[in-house]
Amino acid sequence: MKKYRISIKDIKGKWEAFKIICVDENKLLVVGSDPRGTAYGVLELSRMMGVSPWEWWADVHPDKKDFLYIDKGVVTVQSPSVQYRGIFLNDEDWALLP
Repeated sequence: MKKYRISIKDIKGKWEAFKIICVDENKLLVVGSDPRGTAYGVLELSRMMGVSPWEWWADVHPDKKDFLYIDKGVVTVQSPSVQYRGIFLNDEDWALLP
């Protein structure tokens, strides 16, 4: 990330890690250590905006927001505490049938 002079040492080589950084008032970067890390970074950004990943599964509707403010210099760095993560939905369960 030479153009914006930000360091990626804190996510480099990590599994599914990401960094969200506001470089100025018009640019917000989501940088991942791998493609899934970038996807999780975008998911975290949407969570910060109030969107739940459970909208379709659990009918959780996001709150409407007129503005989103992130101050310049704000940095979020995250990586999973386990290597493989996800959810299991038992599709044989009666509750998922119409």
